Amino acid sequence: MDSYRLEQLRNCCRDNAAFEQLKQFLTVDAAVPATFESKPDAQFLQLVCKTDDIFVEYDRELRYVWINPAGAARLGINLVDAIGKTNREIFGREADEMEVPVRHALESGQQVQVSHKIPLLIGTSIYHCIYTPVRDNAGTITGIIGVACEATTAIDLEKPLPQANTREGAHVASLQLQIEQYKILSEVITRIRKSWDLDSIFKASAAEVRNLLNADRVKIFRFSPNAGLHDGEFVCEDALPALNSALAIGRHDSSFGREYAAQYRQGEIQAISNIYNAGFSDTHIQILTKLHIRASLIVPLFMGEDLWGLLCVDQCSSLRHWQAGEIEFITQMAEHLGVALQHTQSIGQVQKAAKREKALATTIDKIRQSLDPNTIFKITTDEVRQLLQADRVAVYQFNSDWYGEFVAESVAAGWNQLVGTLPIIEDTHLQETQGGRYRNHETLAIDDIYTAGHRDCHIALLEQFQAKAYVIVPIFEGEKLWGLLAAYQNSGARHWEADEIELLVKIGAQFGVALQQAQLLAQTRHQAEELTQTLRYLQQTQRMMQTEKLASLGQLVAGVAHEISNPINFISGNLSHTSDYSHNLLELVRLYQQHYPLPASAIQDYLAAIEFEFIQEDLPSILSSMGVGAKRIQALVLSLQKFSQVDQAQKKPVNIHEGIDTTLLLLQHRLKAKTQRAGIEVVKEYGDLPAVKCFAAQINQVFMNILSNAIDSLETVSSQRTISIRTSLGDGGNAQQTGSVVIRICDNGPGIPDALRQRIFDAFFTTKQAKGATGMGLFISYQIVVENHGGTLKCVSVAGEGTEFWIEIPIDAK
Repeated sequence: MDSYRLEQLRNCCRDNAAFEQLKQFLTVDAAVPATFESKPDAQFLQLVCKTDDIFVEYDRELRYVWINPAGAARLGINLVDAIGKTNREIFGREADEMEVPVRHALESGQQVQVSHKIPLLIGTSIYHCIYTPVRDNAGTITGIIGVACEATTAIDLEKPLPQANTREGAHVASLQLQIEQYKILSEVITRIRKSWDLDSIFKASAAEVRNLLNADRVKIFRFSPNAGLHDGEFVCEDALPALNSALAIGRHDSSFGREYAAQYRQGEIQAISNIYNAGFSDTHIQILTKLHIRASLIVPLFMGEDLWGLLCVDQCSSLRHWQAGEIEFITQMAEHLGVALQHTQSIGQVQKAAKREKALATTIDKIRQSLDPNTIFKITTDEVRQLLQADRVAVYQFNSDWYGEFVAESVAAGWNQLVGTLPIIEDTHLQETQGGRYRNHETLAIDDIYTAGHRDCHIALLEQFQAKAYVIVPIFEGEKLWGLLAAYQNSGARHWEADEIELLVKIGAQFGVALQQAQLLAQTRHQAEELTQTLRYLQQTQRMMQTEKLASLGQLVAGVAHEISNPINFISGNLSHTSDYSHNLLELVRLYQQHYPLPASAIQDYLAAIEFEFIQEDLPSILSSMGVGAKRIQALVLSLQKFSQVDQAQKKPVNIHEGIDTTLLLLQHRLKAKTQRAGIEVVKEYGDLPAVKCFAAQINQVFMNILSNAIDSLETVSSQRTISIRTSLGDGGNAQQTGSVVIRICDNGPGIPDALRQRIFDAFFTTKQAKGATGMGLFISYQIVVENHGGTLKCVSVAGEGTEFWIEIPIDAK
């Protein structure tokens, strides 16, 4: 604090009364001189710094300029951080009461002495304070210097502060009243923030206002929403016990509202010192007299921009002149209550909208859960009637000629049914316009059928419906106008809110979607049934074709094998003779060369030309290779004959292992190693199986299909490729007990994803990209094992680990 400001504070304390009061305020060290006249700045600053009380300086914006260390410690603030901040920024709303006298000193230019609460580090406490304006050389106020002493340590709380004069005492009393008023307003604001219960806010506010203003009654009046300003009722009251209750009167004098409506809408206030001189009507005077009212202060309550009601303060014991401060206080109170009204309305609207949206979502969910038209009709009409609290909700369907009829409804008790009792409605307007406004997605909401300008015939039809008000929205099935969804109020006229109409529109749209889905479901079911029948026919045809194909193929293979067998047997049988003859001829030539070493030149030239020496070495090898090839062909022919099993008209006992080996022999060319790819190793673990009575050719076909698929799956595997074949008896390991054999064919390929594995036995389903894949191999295998042999065929696969097919067939299938 500089010397100029010290001088300012010293000057404000030069007169004895002020100095005595300052001494009374301050807890000063005894060593500090007790006079200010000759005290230098250093000594005065010593006084300020040694006291345990609060010294503070504010600028014109009530920001801290300086505060003594003891004061900062008591307030729990940092000396440096506080500079440039206001009490509101430091203490929040607790500082509102502190700033009232400081602002008054700033605005009036006079020293203010007052007691009020100050928030401390250890809690709020009451302080006696002096606030002194600081002026510059030109006399302009530049800020405020404050001195505060805790009331419990310096001055008796029951004693008022010494006042310099009566006028200053009046200022203090006025400030004390303003502080109390501000406290009440702050409490109202806090109450509004903590609770949205209007009744609680009204009751507490009315009681506080009555106590503060020492009035006899405070009441809150609300205009009826549907009656303009012509009617209303009291909704809250706080009054002396001996007075008649305004709440018991019920309705208000309508002429009063009409007479003062324009003034209230403009925010004007009625400050009535004497009701008999206010120009009220006799009727209104009678009402006021019944309530013992002699003076009244009436302030309008607004909810947003709309006049909601009145805040009334009554004096019943005597006449009363209402002070400007009282009027200002009540006006501010009305503003805060208006905020509460508006916020409560907003929250109510949000809650109402949320409740309605939740109910709408529930209704739509119920509609979506059913695809049966009759169920959709019932759910929609029942739920909408409950949501709108309407007397009737009905569904109207257009016919092809644009006449129509009610096909569903939900109606409250006491009203007639429309469905099944009315004939087809022949509305010529809807027929001529093919749906009228509704074909353009428009809605129609009528609050009162008698004031809507309807024709007499239209009103007569609506009277048949017992309707007084209604709202209608279109129902579209895709792009087609299917019908109408209507809500009717039969008990009387009704104003349809925008959100109610919007709700009906949304439900109408979902209703149309549900209808379309139901129609699509019906079509899909019909098509699915047709496809199922077609698939059955195709499967039967395919099985017949496959059976014929297998039979024809078996006959063809058997025929080919027979045709090959004869010549190959002839060749094989003569190869031994040819070998002997060749050996003899070569031996004869050798003898000629031995006995006639110098043949004629022509013979020598010919021997050289035919490379006789090479023929001697190569011919035996050729004949040997031909023998090996002939034997392999004979073995292959035998395999073809076994695989085809022409006699498949009836089941015969066969060796399962021979069937597997025969199939592997036919697939040998696919198992061999190829360029840049290793061969496929076949690991066979055969159990001790009895002969199985089956269709051998069909079972061989199953082995062929499954082994071919295993080889295909290994095409993508570059490392070791393996197919394992294990055979065993069924569970128990005893043919007498189990009666079945199990063949497990497993590969170490990439495996089959679960989604595909579930479909591999379906007809025409294939995972192969190769041209010519029909998707019938495993389907036919399934038919052979399951249907033809009463066995089991299943697939077990883990992605990345391979696939195993499990074949189980009875040993003696009937």
